Amino acid sequence: MNDHASALTERLIRANWHGGFNHTRSRVALMKEYLRRAALWSHQLRAEQWPFFDAAALANPNVRAGEELVSVIIEKEEIIHQFPLVMDTCVWALHFSALRDSGESLPDLPDMFEPLVIFYERGGGFGIDTTGMIQVDYAAMERGSPASHRSDKAKTSIDAESLDLLDR
Repeated sequence: MNDHASALTERLIRANWHGGFNHTRSRVALMKEYLRRAALWSHQLRAEQWPFFDAAALANPNVRAGEELVSVIIEKEEIIHQFPLVMDTCVWALHFSALRDSGESLPDLPDMFEPLVIFYERGGGFGIDTTGMIQVDYAAMERGSPASHRSDKAKTSIDAESLDLLDR
């Protein structure tokens, strides 16, 4: 049995939660890729919420990450000081990983949370301003609609080399 949830917990603990501005371009690209994947999952699972939602609860509400893993994340000081939705997405990503670990039959779609986890690893969280814009460092981007993001074609490659090229 794979242990995606434990591995994800370790990645989130080691993420660069203090941020900076040297990865803004790649982080904006990663957020766009997250929005694309969230739109695909939202459509598949008939989610009422978008773009930030608990996909695992919709797929199978009985499969959740262990409390010990969730506690590590919700008690991590650097995550506590992020925009509240950041912590929610970390916990939802853990539940999604636990769902993968369970062997649950899932749609043939790319991992919804992977771009967001890499986003966090490259420089911290995000925010939502009073107009609903997603704030990534000093950049603001519109959410758009699920339909505007739903595409089989990736917005960006999420490998480190490609992301580093965006930041040059």
